[in-house]
Amino acid sequence: MLDAQSIGLDELLETRMLLEIPLAGLAAACASEEDVLLLRELVDEVNAAANDHPRTIDADARLHHLIADIADNRLAGAFSAWIVDVLQPRLAAVIEPAVVVSVIAEQHRDLLEAIARGDPMAAERAMREHLVYLQDVVNAVKQSPAPNLGRP
Repeated sequence: MLDAQSIGLDELLETRMLLEIPLAGLAAACASEEDVLLLRELVDEVNAAANDHPRTIDADARLHHLIADIADNRLAGAFSAWIVDVLQPRLAAVIEPAVVVSVIAEQHRDLLEAIARGDPMAAERAMREHLVYLQDVVNAVKQSPAPNLGRP
């Protein structure tokens, strides 16, 4: 669908908001201590991979999968997984030059802490802030002028 240009990044991010914000709240409501430990490990892995874009993307995808798994809604989790697996690579490629990795790390940490506290509203807020940030980065990339490659 992305290759055919029938789905744009705006629609991708809007759909992620529809699915992943409530999943974050569900994850906060149902997370076990073991789930929180797994989330901590993945957040640490994403942060450790900050200078290695492919590794960061892989760890980030696993983090989003785990949140959906913890939420324990298989259908919403399947839709979310499809988005992360199929559509996320295009998003990652577009935002790579403009994304601030430390901001993503802080957002993941906020999400983790909300889930660890069992606070669904804070988890939803943290996921919303994360996805809105990604949307802002996409918009900034779209509005930035194309690089001048030495042409007059």
